[in-house]
Order: sequence, then structure tokens, then C-alpha cells
Amino acid sequence: ADCSGASVRCSNVTRASLQYFHPGDDAPLSSCYATGALSNLRDMKEWVDAALEFDLRSLFLVAGVSPFGVALLYTTFVLMLGCTVLFWGMTKWEQEPARKGVYLRCTVAVAISAGSYLAMASGNGFLVLRKLGAGPASGWVYSSDLLNDALQPDDTAHHSRTYPFLWIRYCELLLTTPLQLYTLFALTDLPQPTVMMGLFCNTMMVTCFFLAAAINAPAEWAFFLCASLFAALLIRIVHSGFEATEKRSRPTKRLFSRIASIIMGAWAALPLIWIVGDGTRALPIDVLLMLHLTWDVLVKSVFGVIMLRNLPDIGTLLESAAQELESVGLTAKAAHHAGVSYDDDDVKAARPTL
Repeated sequence: ADCSGASVRCSNVTRASLQYFHPGDDAPLSSCYATGALSNLRDMKEWVDAALEFDLRSLFLVAGVSPFGVALLYTTFVLMLGCTVLFWGMTKWEQEPARKGVYLRCTVAVAISAGSYLAMASGNGFLVLRKLGAGPASGWVYSSDLLNDALQPDDTAHHSRTYPFLWIRYCELLLTTPLQLYTLFALTDLPQPTVMMGLFCNTMMVTCFFLAAAINAPAEWAFFLCASLFAALLIRIVHSGFEATEKRSRPTKRLFSRIASIIMGAWAALPLIWIVGDGTRALPIDVLLMLHLTWDVLVKSVFGVIMLRNLPDIGTLLESAAQELESVGLTAKAAHHAGVSYDDDDVKAARPTL
């Protein structure tokens, strides 16, 4: 409407809808739809503003976990990271291939564990479950509103109990526990099929525990029983290693006894930890985290330290096993030239397990 003329009557404007397509006006920067370099400058300004408003206490505000629990996660991450740096440094300095392999396996195990704890401490790697109802009719469901759980503690809609499902820890166990078992079985004369069965039982045990924790239905206890069965089989296989080390030296027997005791005790505790944790959710989350970090430190860090302190024995053991394997091959070759044939079972029985 052109209201410049005196004879023109202008209508009353009751509402106006304005949209800005470029900067340089009185609109706030966040409502300006700039493109190119101007958009980058806007994003940079928002990032700088957020950085200036950063509060160290926000690191401990994680939905589903108390600040003390987050502090435990960060502490375990720092401990695992220190072990990773230590083991990796020893790996770089070690020249013996057999010892270097042990260093490397210990390094990878603690590095993966450190990454999982950092993910949980930063609010990732787990899902939050919310309890609905009360009494026998109550149940757990996955919560999709994690932000409100952390920022609105006084809202009556968020007074229901929550519990985290630490799924990243089960993924970490699938990757790290075979490394410990492989190193442990290298100290014994267990046949290769038995070693493979032990690794299979370990994988199935962790998988069943994961499925039991992820399912919020009575079927979870069926997976729990399967996981407990695989754990018992694995403990039985590890225990059979005591008989398979009879021909080893006394230091090797003592080393296997220490490590096997740690492994069997830790694996026997897994079903109990699952029952009081992901099974019944009876323990406070802080106590459950303390159990998890104690288990991981014992199985990974202490395990690695014991192995690294006894590496001279391990190197001699693996070297003697390789020489024994080579001698078996030479004997079979000489017998072949002499016209004597060896059965495959005879060769396999004399072959050491590396």
C-alpha cells in the first residue's frame, strides 16, 4: 500500500510475518538464514559461546548415572589408559617376537577397555531403562527421553526409577576376553580342539549374557541359564589346563596357576554380577559400576602385569614349544625317507599348542 499520498487511506496492519534472508538487519543471528562464509561465522560464534559457557561440572551430568558413578568411569578410563601406554611402550622396545605378541595382546585388551569406559563416562555406550508400575505388575522399558531425566529431576513425570543397560561392555568383553584366554591356553598342552571349544564357550557366554540383559521379559532367564552353562564349561576347560601343564617347568606351572585362578574366579563371578545387576537390578548403579571396574581391572590390568613380569619364562616356553614342533616335523620327515609312516594322530598327539 502506498501511503505517501494524502488522499490515499491506509488499512490497519494487525499482524506481520517477516523472514530475513541475509544478515545486516535487526534480526538475531540465529534466525538469519545465511549461506557460505556467513553461515560458517554463525556456527563459529555459537561454538565459541558454548565453549565460554562450559562448566566442568557438566562432565558429571550423565543421564542414568550419578556423578559419583561417572567419576568412577573416568577413573577407570585413566587407569586403563595408563596401562595401555605402559604396555605399548614395552611392545615398542621388545624385540623377541613371542614376548612382543604377549605385550601386544595385553595392550589391545586394555586399550579397548579404556575406550569403552570413556564412552560410558561421556554418556554413550548404554541405554536407560525406566521402571513402570509397582509390585509384581511392574516392568522395565527403554527410556527415549534421556535429556529430561538429567535436566528435570523435580518433574513428577520423571520420578520413576531408572537403570542403565551397559551394552558397550558386552561388546568389549567379546573383543578382549579371547585375548586373555589365548594367552592362557598357550601355557598348556591342551589340544587344539579343546582350545577352540574354550573360545567358543566364551563367545556364547558373553552373547547370552548380552541377550539376557537386553530382553525385558521372562525369556531373559532362559538366556541367563545358557550363559551360566557356557561359563561352567569354560571354567572346566580352564581347570583341565592344570593337568596339561604337568610337563612344563615349575615357573610355568606357578604362572598358569595364578592366571587360571584369576580367570576361573572372574568367570564364576559373572553370573552373580548379572543377577544382582542386569537381572534383578537390585544393586545401586554405583555399586554395580564398582563391581564391573574391579572385574575389568583384575582380568585385564592385573592379568597383563602378571604376564609381563613372567615374560622370560613365557619366551622360553614358546621357544621350546616351537623347537618341539620342529623336531616332530624333522622326525616325521626322516621316518618318511626311511620308509616308516606316521599316523596323523601320532603327530597331533606330539604337537604342542602355541
